Amino acid sequence: GQLVTSGVNNSFFGKSSGAANIVGGSNTFMGAQSGILNTASSGTFIGANAGQTVTSGASNTCLGAGADVFVGTLTGVLALGAGAIANASNQLVVGSVAVPLTTQLTVGAAGAAVALPATPSEYLQVFLNGVLLVIPLYLPA
Repeated sequence: GQLVTSGVNNSFFGKSSGAANIVGGSNTFMGAQSGILNTASSGTFIGANAGQTVTSGASNTCLGAGADVFVGTLTGVLALGAGAIANASNQLVVGSVAVPLTTQLTVGAAGAAVALPATPSEYLQVFLNGVLLVIPLYLPA
């Protein structure tokens, strides 16, 4: 954060965190070299080397050591877990091939089953342990 000239509401914790941030505002950098190349706003980078590739892409969240984006201009990314790498804007990535997560998902309460519409309202694309999952979403009417 040494180079900030006009960026406001930033937090810097860790050696070289947010080092290139000059004008970006409302960012949080926690961990050595987190968001080191970031010049954009509204980013959250927590963990050593988190968001290390982000340059001008805004509104990215990288949580976990080495959680990052594939291209520095991506926006709206949520990369969760050590080594999670997003390769498209507005993408949620959980875990990585190198650091797989064990997952268990429970939705709803026992005995609360309801018939779903024939067609989902939309689809959520999630990378889990390096595998793209397409999850149908059924929004309430």
